Order: sequence, then structure tokens, then C-alpha cells
Amino acid sequence: MNGPVADLSQSPLPTLLGRAIGAFTLDYDQARRGDRSIPQLGTWANALRVLDADGTDQRQLARRAVISRRVAEVVVNRLERHRRVAVERRAIEGKRGKAKIVRLTASGEAGRASAAALVDKMQGDWRQRFGNATIDQLRDALSTVADRLPVELPRYPAAYGAADPSVTGGNYIPEDPGPPRIPAHGQDWPVVLREPGNDARHLPLVALLSQVLTAFAIDYERERFGSLPAVSNFLRFVGDDGVTLGRAQALGGVAGNGKTLHERHLDVVVEPGRPSDMTRRVSLTPKACRVRDAYPRLVKEIEDRWCKQYAVAIPPMRAALMAMNERFDADLNDYPSTTAWILRPWSD
Repeated sequence: MNGPVADLSQSPLPTLLGRAIGAFTLDYDQARRGDRSIPQLGTWANALRVLDADGTDQRQLARRAVISRRVAEVVVNRLERHRRVAVERRAIEGKRGKAKIVRLTASGEAGRASAAALVDKMQGDWRQRFGNATIDQLRDALSTVADRLPVELPRYPAAYGAADPSVTGGNYIPEDPGPPRIPAHGQDWPVVLREPGNDARHLPLVALLSQVLTAFAIDYERERFGSLPAVSNFLRFVGDDGVTLGRAQALGGVAGNGKTLHERHLDVVVEPGRPSDMTRRVSLTPKACRVRDAYPRLVKEIEDRWCKQYAVAIPPMRAALMAMNERFDADLNDYPSTTAWILRPWSD
């Protein structure tokens, strides 16, 4: 292998943001290990947190959490299967058909409370680990950016679908340049305009990190060079001579059966051979090579634009993240999983 193709002089801003979210998630998971009552961090942030005591319309859940309707449906179905929520089909006055009203069960309510308490504990632990000055500097910078975003974004990184890693689902509905600028999006992605005076400073740290990383990913995907998660975690690490199937499986979930994401999207070609042969070569297609090779230029261009747009926020944000990154686990992905909490919303 030639080594990482995206050779940047310093860690890209989305990598620093993504690794911070990954580190927070890792600490959260380690703290809840063995406790089957506590849900995935993304499940709390993007689903349980927004449910009303007397039930919430599933469509309203998607808007409140700023996740696609298809993701909301998958998560609710799986939570219902595990009896963490109960779903009632109820007629709504003035609307045709019946709405799905989602209500927390007793175990779901307990899980939501436990998750919220654990997030608070993790934030306190991070202040002890990294120091109040660093955390305050990071929070101030993140909230400065989040407060100026034109639309609300999820409080934990979320894919458009369980099998679609993009943020907004493509450009079926074209971008509206505004102001406010509304990103291009699929039919199932909710556009929730940010209300004036909505202060982000009260949000948990992981929510601030998520909103800023998601905003960067939207700007990246606006350029039509693939999804930022796929490029960050897989494509940019595959050189012109390819990688073994074992390495491709570890990096990007390539199985060599033609069914995985990068195979179906024609990003890779897998050398023929025995299914169990993990030494088979996996090479990028010409399309994927273009996506890979565009990455260094695009992330730099976007960060340069952000330095002008959010002038007082980006340098201190980068400085705080760089200092923290030196103490994170080296094995963290550059972009956190946007689907793990969708596919396995609870610890069981």
C-alpha cells in the first residue's frame, strides 16, 4: 500500500471534531458497560430525549431530533421490539389516516434518565481530564459556530438512512441559497430553521461537537465528492495499489460478496477468489479515486472559508481539539459511526 493518499500538513478540522465525538462515545460506552438499562448515546440524543410524557407523533420526533423520517422509523421499530417504547396508532384531527404516537415505557423512561445523568458525569470527567480552560475554550468556539448555523442539526451524528451514510440524503430537493441557506436534501430529511435567539451554549458538549461536525459534512457533500464519513474512514486510506480484503473489511466493511456499501456503490473492485481469502486485493474504481484525491483540497478549502466566516471561533476550536486529540485513543475513527446507534439503539 502507498499509505494514506490525503497527506495534509495538519489534522483536518472534521477529523479533530470526529475523534472528539468518538472519544466521548467511547468513554460513555465504557461507563455503561454491563448496564443493560442505558441506551446508546445517539439513541438518547436523537430519539429518547425529544419524546413527550404523553407521547409524540413519530413525524414530529424526526423534526425535533433533525433526523430523517426513515431513520426515525427504524429506531422506533427497534425500540418498540425491545419494549423501550410503545407505539399507538391514533387519528389526528384535521389529518387523514392515523399517526404513530410514540411513548416511552417505564424501562425507556429509566433509560433516558440514566443516559442524561451519564452524559453529565462524562462532561464532569472531561473537565477533570482536560481542564476547565480547555473545555470552556472549546465550548465557546463550538457554540459560536452553532449559533450562526441557518438550520438545526442533530445532537449526535446521524446518517440519512441505515444504509446511506450521507447527512441530508443527496440533492433530490435542490439547495435554496437563501438567506437562510437550506442545504440540498432528500425527501425524508427535515428542514428545521434555527430560531433567532436560540442559544447553543446550554447544549451538552457532544451535541455541540455533533452540530459543528454535521455542518462541515454538509458543506463537504455540497461539492458532490462523496460523503465525508466514507472518505474520512475508508477511501483516503486506500492507495493506488489497493489493500487486502482483510484491511478493507476493517476500514470500510467491505466483505467481497458484492453486497456491502462500497461494493454496491461501485467504489471498489474485489479480486476474485475464495470467499474466505482475506489476502485478495481490493482496489478503488476510477470514480472513487477522484473522490479520494479531492479530499485534501476540499477539507482545506472549507476550513479556510470557515476561518473567514467564523473568524474568532476556528483557531481556538482547533487549538483546544489539537491539545485533546493528543490524549485520545489512537484507534478512534476519523469520523464517528453514524449508523451504530440506528442499528443497535440499546445496549441489548
